[in-house]
Amino acid sequence: MCLLTRDTSMGQVQVLKPAVPREVKFYEDELPKLEALRPYLPVYHGTVEAPKDAPPEMLKDIHDTRYIAMDNLTHGYSKPCVLDLKMGTRQHGHDAAPKKVATMTAKCKATTSGCMGFRLCGMKVYNMTTGNYAYRDKYFGRRIKPHEVWEAVEMFFHNGDRVRVEMIPLMLEEVFGLLEVLQICDRHRFFSTSLLLIYEGDATKEHRVTVKLIDFARTMSLEENSSRSSRANNGTSGLEENSSRDPAGGHTPGGCEAAALPEAPSINQGNKREPEARAAMPVDTLPSGHTGGQEEGTVAMPRDEREDWIGPDQGLIRGLRSIAEVMEVAMFNCQAREARSAGLLKSSSLDLGVGLEDAET
Repeated sequence: MCLLTRDTSMGQVQVLKPAVPREVKFYEDELPKLEALRPYLPVYHGTVEAPKDAPPEMLKDIHDTRYIAMDNLTHGYSKPCVLDLKMGTRQHGHDAAPKKVATMTAKCKATTSGCMGFRLCGMKVYNMTTGNYAYRDKYFGRRIKPHEVWEAVEMFFHNGDRVRVEMIPLMLEEVFGLLEVLQICDRHRFFSTSLLLIYEGDATKEHRVTVKLIDFARTMSLEENSSRSSRANNGTSGLEENSSRDPAGGHTPGGCEAAALPEAPSINQGNKREPEARAAMPVDTLPSGHTGGQEEGTVAMPRDEREDWIGPDQGLIRGLRSIAEVMEVAMFNCQAREARSAGLLKSSSLDLGVGLEDAET
């Protein structure tokens, strides 16, 4: 997919995307409250008008006059290899229409999003033997089953000659660092955010990786959730909302299912940045219906989303833990194959890829 870009007066290239109000609000109003998260996001340069010489087909809509400008994350790479992951067990925002909620919930349940907290949305991998890039799109990602994910991730690190297994620990270090930060981000829900994994595909260049969260058009704060849920519960308008309501509610969430992931071999047991032991995370459920007096065109929030906002975004954390485990499995399998080829192992019993089949629900 081509990106709309602009050249700056400093000779840099910035990526432009339509300025969705909620995403602009996140960068300008919410991100300053989340300084620890900033290193894991692209640098935001405000909103700008689209370049006058931009081709019409690159513009999302003729009414889009403002665009978010941010750093080009592949800048400085010779042969960037990019994996785009849609994160979380839920992708719809609180203001989604009923049809949109049903569609996106069904998509999550039918893909790895529902049980693993992420799905592949795109892949670009440099093949050093041909000198060309190989691509995979979102439809490829939707077809992948949980027990096949490790193979897709291994494909991402394959340069046509071998798996670049040396890049995986560098990537894991960044993922674990992001996990640490998200453990303390307990006032936001990052619905439908994406994770970009990038590494240098030119094996003759310095090893380099980038891990960044992008796409915050559906991110919601605790304060906004409290305001909206007050109106949904009390059947009041925005002018009559009950601002004294406890947003946490003190209730135990109901209707959530737990999908456990298998344990992967702990290749990085000595990594001090790995967060607490992995555990099964709740999977969001489809809202049961409308609440009397809610805003027209919106959907009533399920009980767990209205009343229990204690703690970090577990759907996003589940996805990050899952991708970390999958990368560990891919790395372990590659190391085991190399050991067998060298005659150090005589059995293929250590190939753990099939273990991920247990995650499918």
